Amino acid sequence: MDDDVESYLALEADLAGFSIGVMACHDASDGYGYDMYWECFAQYVMDLGSLSLGLSATSGYFDDSVEYCALSVFLDIPVSDRINLSTHFTTTFSEDLGDHTFVGMGIGFGL
Repeated sequence: MDDDVESYLALEADLAGFSIGVMACHDASDGYGYDMYWECFAQYVMDLGSLSLGLSATSGYFDDSVEYCALSVFLDIPVSDRINLSTHFTTTFSEDLGDHTFVGMGIGFGL
């Protein structure tokens, strides 16, 4: 399995309760057939007391003319003042890459 090293630059703004943005990403590894990809995204997060439920939509384009869209729902759960558990469910749609669904979980630590 190849390592995947990416750098990116993102611009994001809040507009009417939504977070919207654009991102340019550079893939420095040899694991994929592209060097650059771009994304536009919109995200809405609902406060559910101590939990946060978010919905996001992304439209992306690889430098080799491959397009994709993604829809995600995520739930952030605070475990303590400095630990956060995040779960997500994402489905991607692409005529070139096919449709895929991902489920994941992450944990974040703060100082």
